[in-house]
Amino acid sequence: MATRSSHGWQLPEARYRLDEIVRAALESAPQIVFDGHHRSVVVMSKDDYDALVEAAAMHRKKQGIDARTRKHLLSGGKGPQEDPLDEYTED
Repeated sequence: MATRSSHGWQLPEARYRLDEIVRAALESAPQIVFDGHHRSVVVMSKDDYDALVEAAAMHRKKQGIDARTRKHLLSGGKGPQEDPLDEYTED
């Protein structure tokens, strides 16, 4: 396995080792990639993502999620604009 910091991967190395990062995310745990500007992203398996979204949906169903947080989650990045939590809740 490639050398990485104990906290994650630095972006320059991650560019060249994406296949290894994806494999590690699929086989062991989510991987963190840092861009050098105190920002980071997480690469995780779809199963881990689904479990996280389902847990968030259950929390929202029990506790509710405020509109500001929901808007922030839905508008960030290039992800889906529909609410991914809707799949796990009955509204």
